[in-house]
Amino acid sequence: MDPLTGFALFLVGQVALPEAYSRGVDRVLHGSNARRLTKDVEKAAGQHTGRRYRQWYEREETWTALVVQGEASYEALVDSLERTLAKRLWGRQDRANVSEIVKMTIGLFVSSLDSSLAVAVEGHRSDVRDRDHD
Repeated sequence: MDPLTGFALFLVGQVALPEAYSRGVDRVLHGSNARRLTKDVEKAAGQHTGRRYRQWYEREETWTALVVQGEASYEALVDSLERTLAKRLWGRQDRANVSEIVKMTIGLFVSSLDSSLAVAVEGHRSDVRDRDHD
């Protein structure tokens, strides 16, 4: 085998495959978390939340607000979900209903996560609380 082919195989085996594997695992875990939370919120709300809800949940700013929590995060979540659901062709939600869906999402968020991610979220929240009390 020539050195260039050997180096290419080394790179694929040491860099590309582990990176692809890691991205694949992250996508599967995130997708299963989203499906789990969507199912739990639908059951608690007694209504179908739909594809728009899942798109909203998968946004980075939604995750940040769910992890950080607080009144400002809550209002941002309600506003962003209301804007997202307004794009639906039918079955528009009023603000009170959207607010209830966000409350259910907040309540069920950590329990829908993979255990290691749930521990990381709770650890972050604890660190923030400790920092705020100091």
